[in-house]
Amino acid sequence: MVWSEHITVNTHDCDKNGIVRPTGLLRIVQEAAYNHLCSLGQSEAELRRDKRAYIVSNIGIDVIKPLKMGDKVEVRTWENNSVGAKFMRYYAVLRDGEEIVCGSCVCALVNIETGRLIRVGES
Repeated sequence: MVWSEHITVNTHDCDKNGIVRPTGLLRIVQEAAYNHLCSLGQSEAELRRDKRAYIVSNIGIDVIKPLKMGDKVEVRTWENNSVGAKFMRYYAVLRDGEEIVCGSCVCALVNIETGRLIRVGES
């Protein structure tokens, strides 16, 4: 399932020239990922209740065209190709229907009491 949401780029994510900083871009795509997880019943509160947490181990983002302050964009995210204890998440940011940012991250789901990795499909 592809999660999609529309946002307006905020000033706090931009540098003095009005271009989104790398940290702002990470915040934007990770916020979309979190909203997607919430829609699947995996909010922070639900994960904590189940003594679980996601840990990002690797993230990569390709900026095709820069995002700018005030841009109205669509942020898409989805999971795919997850196997073993490796959960794969992908991102795309579109402005006026054109993909301007794409990326992916590798996450692990861990039991916060034992430190044990939880495999894909494991309860």
